[in-house]
Amino acid sequence: MLKNNPRMIILGLTESFLFSILQIFIFIWSPTLKELKPNAETSEIFLLFMLSMMLGGTVFKVKIMNLFNKF
Repeated sequence: MLKNNPRMIILGLTESFLFSILQIFIFIWSPTLKELKPNAETSEIFLLFMLSMMLGGTVFKVKIMNLFNKF
């Protein structure tokens, strides 16, 4: 079923690339943030990344809902 549906393959590849890029970003920027604040814990860095993702997702959702409520 999934092999015969090109839309599902494209969706799966897109999601895989998105999460791969996210993990690479976190992997590369963690040492950079440690240089800026040497006493920062890795858990604090991860927490900040997750909070920013949550905040971005929430703002996006609110903006989309407001956009569609105008029509």
